[in-house]
This record gives sequence, C-alpha cells and structure tokens, in this order.
Amino acid sequence: MSKQQDKDNNIAFLVQTLHNSQDNKAIKLAASDLGNLGAGSLDAINALIYLVRTTLDEPTRWVGIQSLGKIGIGNNDVIQTLIEQLTTARMPTSKVAAQNLAKITVNHQQTIINLSNLARANYNEVTRQSIAYILGRIGKNDNDSINTLIYLIHNSSDEYTRYQSAQNLGRIENGSQNIIDALTHLVRTGENNYTINTAMTILERIATGNRQAIQDLTDILQQSYIDDDTRRLITYRIGKIDTSSPENIESSIHEQTTIEGCYLL
Repeated sequence: MSKQQDKDNNIAFLVQTLHNSQDNKAIKLAASDLGNLGAGSLDAINALIYLVRTTLDEPTRWVGIQSLGKIGIGNNDVIQTLIEQLTTARMPTSKVAAQNLAKITVNHQQTIINLSNLARANYNEVTRQSIAYILGRIGKNDNDSINTLIYLIHNSSDEYTRYQSAQNLGRIENGSQNIIDALTHLVRTGENNYTINTAMTILERIATGNRQAIQDLTDILQQSYIDDDTRRLITYRIGKIDTSSPENIESSIHEQTTIEGCYLL
C-alpha cells in the first residue's frame, strides 16, 4: 500500500468517525487529526464543515473550525461557513471563527467585500468586532477594508467596536487623510482615554507634521467637555506629532511625566 493510499484510508476513517460517532472526545480527536492530514482533501473539508454546522457541543465546534483554518485556505465553502459562525455563534465561537478566517483569506477580495457588507447590514457588535479583527489582518492597504473600519468608527454605538476598528485600522493604514480624519474624530468623541490614546498613538505614527491633524487636535483641547487627564494625554501626543518647534517637544517631555503608564501604549 502506498503512502497516499494509507493517507486516504486514514482520512476516510476519520471522516466516518465524524459522521457516525456519538462520542464527543472521539469526534474532537478525529477533527483535530483531519486538520493535520486533510490538506487537499475535499472529503476532509466537507466533513469538518458538516461538523461545524451541526454539532451541539461548542468545544467540538472550535476544534472543527481550527482544523478548517489549517486546510481550508482559499476554499469558498470554508470561508462561507466561517462567516456564518460570525453571525450565528456565541462570542467564544465567533472569535475562534474570526481568528481562523483571518488565516485563510489574506488579500481575498471577495471575503473583504462580503465582510464589509456584513459590517453595515449587521448591528450585532460582537460580529462587528470580529469583522474589524479580520480586516485588520487580511486587508492591508485595501480601500474596502479601510472604508469599513472608518464606517464603524463613525457609526457604531459600542465603544469597544470603535476601539477595535481604530486598532485594526492602525494595522492596515496607508496614511491617507480620510484615515487621519477618522482617528481625529475618535479622539473627539471617544468615551475613555484607552480608546483616545489608541487613536492618538496611530496618529503619532502616520500624521507627524500633518498641519490639518495638528490643528484639529488642538481645537479639541479647547472643548469644555475635555477633562484634565484627557487634555494632558492629547497635549502629550500632539507634542509627538508636531515636531516643528522645540516648544512642542519640550511640552511633550513635560506632559509625559504627568501621564500614568496605563494611558500609554
């Protein structure tokens, strides 16, 4: 018997186990083994898809998803199955699906389009957070990904979704003015210093010397609703962005001593 025949027989046995066994432990082991043996096997992929869609045991579903993340690169049926999990599964499973979808769809334009449309059509914030995570890993310098993350910054009512969108925008940014404007908007409207500092940290990297960004951020400092801690935080970061005058650099150094380390990334 050849090595290929032996491998095919092993896959067939594991697939049969997924379909027929009632023992979750055996099913999880079979699903895990398919992730190691099943590259290039449509039978293995289809069995894992069936498992992910039908099992009632969530840890078993996680193993199935992780195995699809190993052998399902670029496979449209796998991609669609994992996108389904973003919208139908509980938070832990949604996160596992997001992590594995990001592995198999780098620069996959149709997936980016589908996720961008889903972010606008679905108001579930856990789903939106998962989408932001994925786009930050598969959409570098992609306009659809960038525009979707900007959309979430402007339109989500959930602070963590806005934070995630900014964080992942920082992973794929290209320094364009619309990105800078979106991050400045988040500084203006952020509900806590963690979100604000995330936006400012990215601006420090991509907007150094940008006069419009510096002016907009300076204008924010004049708003009466800004508390002292936030004002110090923004002032410090402006000093990093505006390197045109020694006074700003000196101010930046001074403000750094007044900001607790938890505010700085």
